[in-house]
Amino acid sequence: MTSLRRFFLEDITPESKEGCIKGTELIHLKKVLRLRTGDTISLFNGKGLELSGEIASIDVSSARVAIKGVIDNKNESPLEITLVQGLIKGDKPELIIQKAVELGGRELIFFASARSVPDIGAGKDSARLARWTNVAIAAAKQSKRPLVPDIMLCRNLKTAIESAAQGSLKLLLSNDASTLDLRAFLRKNTGISAVSAIVGPEGGLIAEEETLAQSLGFVPISLGPRTLRAETAALSIVTLLQYELGDAN
Repeated sequence: MTSLRRFFLEDITPESKEGCIKGTELIHLKKVLRLRTGDTISLFNGKGLELSGEIASIDVSSARVAIKGVIDNKNESPLEITLVQGLIKGDKPELIIQKAVELGGRELIFFASARSVPDIGAGKDSARLARWTNVAIAAAKQSKRPLVPDIMLCRNLKTAIESAAQGSLKLLLSNDASTLDLRAFLRKNTGISAVSAIVGPEGGLIAEEETLAQSLGFVPISLGPRTLRAETAALSIVTLLQYELGDAN
């Protein structure tokens, strides 16, 4: 696949003859990249489709793109990773989303844990999810992925687990460092195509949440003797999963 400038356009289909770029993507095309009529770019819809095209016109409100063909983008990992992450404070969720998307995560589900500092509801959720989705789109563009991972926000761990894709391997990052070592465990479970991994917020999950997860089939694992920040733990798990079971090498 050639290295083309990529633009997110959700409404394209395999039959599309033309694409129309507007909004922030248009600003990026005009002001940042300074592209011109006749330049070749690609359009992707975040659902696996990517098309090549040539900029036919640019005006104040839009850039029209003449579609030339379908791009065979094979940058998706064969391993489907669902990260079920306890909600953490500040802009750390954006960091997790950005890096997890770059690393090939397929689904990210945040949940309000007993130890989560941020609250959910009260009209904040839709704005938060919109911001997170934009982060995921930008990360997918940068990493040349054809898919933009699904992002959800749930009120508790039980709802998050019920909402998650059910991986053939279910992992729970435990506070107990004496639990199974992740690397050793993964090397005994080859041939896995989908994994769900639960990571707690700052301070980890409470005992009741760990018990719930284990009752639903999640295996407690450890990343070693050192205490990691929640965002470090989340990205470490995604990285190790891709290295041991996916396409990172």
